[in-house]
Amino acid sequence: MLLPQNFDPNTLATLRGDAIDVCAGTAFIVIGVATLGIALVRRRAGVRIFYWLALWSILYGITPLWSSLTGILPRWMQVAGPYAFSFTSFMVLPFASLSFMEATRGWMRRFSAILVMIELAIAAAAFVTFLAGGNARRWLLENNLVAAFGLLALLVVVGNRTLFERC
Repeated sequence: MLLPQNFDPNTLATLRGDAIDVCAGTAFIVIGVATLGIALVRRRAGVRIFYWLALWSILYGITPLWSSLTGILPRWMQVAGPYAFSFTSFMVLPFASLSFMEATRGWMRRFSAILVMIELAIAAAAFVTFLAGGNARRWLLENNLVAAFGLLALLVVVGNRTLFERC
């Protein structure tokens, strides 16, 4: 019988990390599916934000779940892994921005729409780079800079009462 003390410390650390990734990924996917279910049931005006939040949560949960389960997945899913990772890694941010766009109005809504277009362009460039045989992670810096810029703008608006009331 294999007891935990018989495992290599590096193996235990990997297993702990994978367990955390599986739990976190599953939680985000379950929350996303539940949010999507709520949005589908309500079918009223103003539920678009729930669709975007659901897709954001599902895509955010797929990445850690997929990366931790790669070794035990069937071969055909392992082959699809890099494609799925490349797609989901860069599509999380546009869905997050779409969620923020639905929650704002005025110039902040237009700003969010511009961010979504930039993020979609980066996602498309990263996926095309990956399909052409390159490394999609090359686009992570641009993706992260757009995310930081968008969060900074959101922080300024939320932190300033006058700007917050106009949005």
